[in-house]
Parts: sequence; C-alpha cells; structure tokens
Amino acid sequence: MNLKKLESRCRKYGRTSDVLALSAGCWLEGALGQRPGGLLKAEALLNDALAANPVSAPLLLMSVFVHIESGDYPRAAEKLYPALRYRAFFRQSAPLYHGALIFLQAYLESRRDGRVRNAGKTRKRLAAAAGAHPVLYAASAMLHMEAGDRKSAFADLLESYRRGCASPFLYAALWRFYGDGASPSDPLVCPFLLWALAHGADLRPVSRFTDCVEPEFFADGTGRLLARDYPHPDLLRKLCAYYIGARDYSEEARAAYKKAEDRQIAAPGLPESLIRASRINGAEDIGRYTMENYLKSPAARSETDAGLRAFVFHLILTDPRLAEFIVAMRNDMLRFGAFCLENGLEGRHFNSVYLFFAAGGGADGADRLRVQGLVKRARQMLKKALFLYEVRFADPESKVTRLLVYEKERAEPELYDVGKNAAYVLAASRDFTCVCLTGGGRGVSGEVPAVTAMLENPGSGLLWSFFDEGERMFPLLARLGNEILEGEASGAAIRPEKAVPVLTALLESGLASAPLKSSANAVLGGIMQDGARYDEALAYYSAADENFLDGRRIERMLAVFVNAGQWERAGGIVAGKADLLSDRALFHAAEKIAQSQSPAAVRAAAGAAYGLLIRNWYDRRLLELALGHYAGSRAQWQELSRVLAAASFPEPELDAMILRQSVQTRGFDAGSERVFGRLFKNSPGDPAVGEYAYYCVYEMIVNKVRPSYETLLILEKLYDEGGDWLLAVALSHVYLTHGITTFRSEAILADALAEQEKLGILFPVFQGNRDKTGASAYIEKNRAFLYRGLPGKDVRLCYKVDDEAVYRTKKMRYIRFGVYLCVIPHFYGESVSYHFSETLPTGSVSTKEESVKNTGVYIAEDSDDPYFAINNALVYEQMFRYDQAEKIIAGMVREKKSVNARIV
Repeated sequence: MNLKKLESRCRKYGRTSDVLALSAGCWLEGALGQRPGGLLKAEALLNDALAANPVSAPLLLMSVFVHIESGDYPRAAEKLYPALRYRAFFRQSAPLYHGALIFLQAYLESRRDGRVRNAGKTRKRLAAAAGAHPVLYAASAMLHMEAGDRKSAFADLLESYRRGCASPFLYAALWRFYGDGASPSDPLVCPFLLWALAHGADLRPVSRFTDCVEPEFFADGTGRLLARDYPHPDLLRKLCAYYIGARDYSEEARAAYKKAEDRQIAAPGLPESLIRASRINGAEDIGRYTMENYLKSPAARSETDAGLRAFVFHLILTDPRLAEFIVAMRNDMLRFGAFCLENGLEGRHFNSVYLFFAAGGGADGADRLRVQGLVKRARQMLKKALFLYEVRFADPESKVTRLLVYEKERAEPELYDVGKNAAYVLAASRDFTCVCLTGGGRGVSGEVPAVTAMLENPGSGLLWSFFDEGERMFPLLARLGNEILEGEASGAAIRPEKAVPVLTALLESGLASAPLKSSANAVLGGIMQDGARYDEALAYYSAADENFLDGRRIERMLAVFVNAGQWERAGGIVAGKADLLSDRALFHAAEKIAQSQSPAAVRAAAGAAYGLLIRNWYDRRLLELALGHYAGSRAQWQELSRVLAAASFPEPELDAMILRQSVQTRGFDAGSERVFGRLFKNSPGDPAVGEYAYYCVYEMIVNKVRPSYETLLILEKLYDEGGDWLLAVALSHVYLTHGITTFRSEAILADALAEQEKLGILFPVFQGNRDKTGASAYIEKNRAFLYRGLPGKDVRLCYKVDDEAVYRTKKMRYIRFGVYLCVIPHFYGESVSYHFSETLPTGSVSTKEESVKNTGVYIAEDSDDPYFAINNALVYEQMFRYDQAEKIIAGMVREKKSVNARIV
C-alpha cells in the first residue's frame, strides 16, 4: 500500500474517504508487523479527523476498531457505548454500520474480558447483517478466531472471498488465520499469499505450508503464479519439478526455469528443460552453471535431436560466458558439423556450427578430400547466411505485408515482402531501419519487429576470403569498406593493396550512399596522395563531398586542392569547414588563397583569415584578405585591432577602417575611442583621425556625450594644431556640461566665447555657467536661442517682450549638424515669449510658445554700450537705489548720441 500517496491525498483534499484509507493503511502496516508505530499514527489521524467532524459514523467506527487493536479498551468503550443508542436507526438506514456496531461490541468484550457475551446470539445477528456487505463475514471470522473456532472462521472467510470482498480487513484476517499454519489445499491460500507478497507482509509464520505442497497445487494458474513469485525456494523447486514432469517447455515454464537458475535452485532435469524451453521460445540467455551441468548429463551425450544440439553448440560459440567449453567440445562440434553438412541441415544455429567447422578446417583424422568438400559446402552455406537477417513480428495477427529497409550504406531503400509474419533482409549490418507497410504498401504500421542475424560474428577473415575469391555482392563490399574506413580513422589503416580493390569495387557498384562514397573517395585520395600520385588523388578528392568527412580527411583533401591550384574548391572548404581544420592547415591554405587570382576563393577565405588573425596567426596577406573581403561588424574589427596591438602588430589601415565605420554608423563608444587613440599615436596624419574628430564634435554638441580623458587630450591637441572654432565650442560643451577641467580648458573656453562674440552667436550652454566662463558682458547682454532642423532651411525666432502685442522676428544662423543659433538682448526683469518658425514651400511650421525671464543681476559700470546703461538703471531701481538710476537716465538724456530704437 502506497502510504506516501495516501498521505499526499489526505493533505491535499482532507476528505473522510482519504482519512479512512490512510488510517486503514497505517493500521494494516502495524497489524502485519511492518511498522510498529502504525497503530499510534492511525489513532492520532482519526482523533484529529473526529475533532473536525464529530458526527461521522465511519470515522467513529474506524477509531473504535483501532483503539481495540492497540489495546486501549477504555478509550474504545468511551467512544463505542454512546453510539450503541443508534443501533435501531442504523438497522433501518445503514445496515453496514449496524453490523459494524455488533462486531465492535463483541470484539471489544472478547479482547477486554476474554469472552464473547451471548456468543451465539451475537453471531446470528452479525450473520443477519452480513448481507449488507461481504466484509462483515470477515468480521464474523475474526470473532470466531477470538473464540478458537477455526472451522467456522474459515467458512466465514471463504464466504467473504466468494462474495467478492477485496477489503484489506479480509486479508488481514487471513494473515491471522494462517499464522498457525496453512494448507496448500485451502482455496484461499493462493489469493492470500499473492496479496501478502504484494503488501510486503512477513510470510515466515505461514512458510511451512510449502512442505506439504503436492503437484495438484500447480494445476491452477494462481498456484503457478504464486510459486513463481513466492520467495521460498522449495515452492519454486516443486513448480519446476511439476513443469519438468509434464514436459512443459512453454514460455511460462521457461520463466520458472530461468528464475530457478537465477536463484541457483537445483532440480533434477532443470538444465535440459531450461535449454529445451529456451530453444522453443527463442531465448538465448543460458548461464554457465546450467550449461556445465547439461553437458555432463547423460541426456546431452545421448541427444539425437540435431536442432537441440545445434542450439547448444550455437550458445557455446556465440556467448562469451560459455567460451570455455569450446575446447572441450571442439571435436564433438566438428563431427556434428560434418553430419549436418552431409544431411543438408539449415538454420541460424547450424550456421554457427558451420562457421566453426570452416574455420577449423574440418574434423581431425578424417578423409582430407571429404573434409575439403565439406568445408567448401560449409562456406557456401555461410555465404547465403552471411548478411541475412530475420525480421519477425510477434503478433500472429500482424497486418504488415512489406518492409521498406533503409541502410546507411545504401543510396536507395530496399523493399521486401513479408510472409508468415517474417521477412529475410539482406543488409551489410544489423544497423538498418524498417518501415512496416500494410495493405499493399498503402499504410504504415507502428509494430516493432525483432531482428535476428542468421549468422553471428562471421569475423573479418571470412569476409576477406570471400572477397579474394571474387565475391562482389554489395553488403560484402559495404562491410569491408566500413572496416577500411574505421581502420583508417583509428590509425590502424589496412594495406593499400587490400583497400584499393575493395573501395574501387564499392564505388563502381553504384549502390553506395553519398556519405559512404565520399569517405571511400577520400581514403582513396589519401592513398594516392601518399604514393605521390597527385593527379589521381585530385580526381578522387574532387568526387568527395567534404560535408561527410572528418577534419583529418578534410585537411588532406584541402592540401591537394591548394597544391593543385583548385582555388574555388579550396576556398569552399576553408569557408565551410574551418572549425574541423587545425589552425596550421587553415593558415597554410588561407595564405596560399590570398596569393591566388581567384576572387571567389579569396572572398570565401576571408572569414577564416579573420579567425586566424584573432587567434594570433598574424600574416600581412591574411590581414589584407580580411580587410578587403570580410564583412565583419564594428565590434569584431575592434577586437581584432586590440589583439594585433597586444601582439605588437598595430595596423593603422585597420584602425582607420574602424573609425570610418564608427563615423558611418554613428558608433561612438569606448572601443572606437581606443582605436582613435591608437591611430593618432601611430599615424596622426591619417585622414580618418580628422574624420573621427569631426564626428566627436557632432556627438559632444548634439548628444552631449562625454569622451574619455585620452580622447579629450587628443582633441585639444588637434584644436591647437588647426584652431577650428567649432571644435573649441564642442570641447567647451564637455567642460561645462560635465564639470571637467584640463590644462587647456580655460584657454579653449575663452577662445570659443571670443569666436562666438565675433560671429554674433552664442550656444546656450555658455549661459548659467559663470563658474566656468566667468562674468562676460557679451553673455549677460544676449539671450541665446538654439533650434535643431535640417540644413538649408529658413528658420526664424519669433519673440515679444513682456506684454507687447506684436511679435518681432529674427533670422537664425545655420552653424552645422542641423543647429541654428541667434541671440537677442535681454534686459534684467524682462520676460521674453518666443517660438520658432520654419518656412516650407507649402507653408510654415511653428513650435509651441515658451517664455524665459532675465533674473540675473549684472552691472557693467564702465561700459559705453547703451544696453548696459539701461540695464544698470533697471537693476538699481529694483535695489531701491533711485539716485543711481536717475543719475544714469539724466546722463543718457544730456548725451546726444544715436540710440538703437529696438534696444530702447
């Protein structure tokens, strides 16, 4: 009983039926002596269940029974006696519970007091209720056993079984009943013992029944099943004796014989019976001890059945465990082989004897001419069976009519007819696949047949002797071809004078599959290559498909193609099979291909060249090949540049290509920056340096990236050399945005600001960074505006100051990278509302309106610019320094000078 499964169900569902099943299982294990704590566990389980469901009659009755079984009679009585008040109710509505109450009352009093009160009356009442369920007969039997009445107990147990009771209570009662001994004639002994075996009960108390088992016990199938599974050796010995006496060689009998052999149980005639039954049922698993005893027996020496003798000799010749008997039985097998050949006996077992006869050269001391004729006849027999396999279906009603057989050695499948549930397939090895066809080949069956070789272990020598005699059937060629290929691959190559005729005949047959043909061509190419017959080697290799070859064969093929100038074929191998080639072979081939004039081969080898360079196989020609034809990603080229630099082979051409790719793909990252630094160091005048620097300007201004310090230093050097004002602005963006200070940052910031003032523009990043730019009158005077769009557009700033009713416009200046700039004077305290307008051929596009207010306090005392005079007055007024504001206004009134109306 699977208690773990019951416990899992009880935890998951907690149903009354699950609790009852688990408690019954725990009680049963305790009752059978398997787990001493089983009764305690059942008590605890039932107590918890009753606490949650106190009105459950099944739980209450089971709890009372478990308490009685464990000897807790007061607790059992405490629960039982209140329930007896409901007997009349149960008699009408639940007869099974009524009968259980009757049983439990009598069982408690019997256990507690040693007697059954009113025993006759109790049993009658229980018998009357037993019709409700056959388990009540088992309960009645338990009461009879308590009273010592075994005859009545057995009658009740038999009645319970006959009425179909399958409750564990019945079998637990039988276990108690047979504890004093069991008779094989009892009709319940077999069902009980099978149940007990299944539940792991301790059968030692009832094992004595085996002493009086008679052959009639096995006439019933249940008895034979019990004897086969019962652990007592005497019962299995008697079962084998029963089968042996009946000359029973069925599969059922063979299973019993085999079990006796496995358990080392001896019985007269057992070895002979097991061998006969095994032959009839197609089993070949015979132990050494059995074979030794059979060969010593008179039955073996007087055996006249040629089929049985052939079976025995077949086992000795094919089973390694029995090989020790070959020497002792040699002459017997040779004489038997001669007898079978003279009488034309055929079959799988005879073939093993013929193989031994042919290999042994015939019987000693016999007429040599006669022996030679018999050996020749044996070889003819072996030739017919050499590659023959029996494919048999176990189901006698099988609907399979044809077999479609696929072999890895054959190019096309073979079709065979099935007759009498079997077909005989001619194949190079057992490793073939069958498709079972039904209905004239229109349907496919899922049946799995048994495949048996008609000749086991023919040996390589026999195969080669048939080939030397001129035999050229395809299975022989395929088998020998595989042997040659395996030997060549393992380093135990067969001599060329033997291998070449076989492989040539195999290719000429036209039946070989593409993998087999390719391997054969490759081996032949290698043989010719070793013999310096390069033209023939090239012809064989050209006919091979490298997709079916291993790396060693492909390397040799590649060497021939390279030396012969077959560049396209060599390029194809280098491109498709580089992972199977050694770096040395790949390097040699790629280097030669790089020097060839074949564009297709060069393109094909580019990937291999890149891989070699990455693995530190440096060659300038390989690098040129990779740079010119390998479509690598930017990350791959960066990795190659890193590898070459680490190996002290920096390549400016490669670095320049990486930088151009970075510019084209907008790939600004740490890898491209490292390449930029390397190229600037090794080849500072390369145009790619300037291109990447220009790209850095774009990234720093538009995307606000932060280059590494090494890149910043290089850009600063480039500024010092070229003086590009936009580069100074880009560097200023980095200084101001990311808070970076260098030895040149202050001067470059000043240059950038001066150039912007000269051009009349200003980038917004310069505003609000006084800690970096310092107080600048130009910055304080002007408000900078930036717009991003496409180049060549007419973009205008539309703005108004404070509450002006009309917008003013100012054309924005295009700088680079789609950036438009303009500045307007912005007085302290003024709010400017603005939007951008872009003129298109079909109209104009305007951005949403925004506003900005000047809250920066800045006073320029010494400036002659009217803007600052007015701005100073506005600031003084806000500071409540009216005298200063009036002084400035009075001075402006006295002076006669032209004033920009838009400013005023």
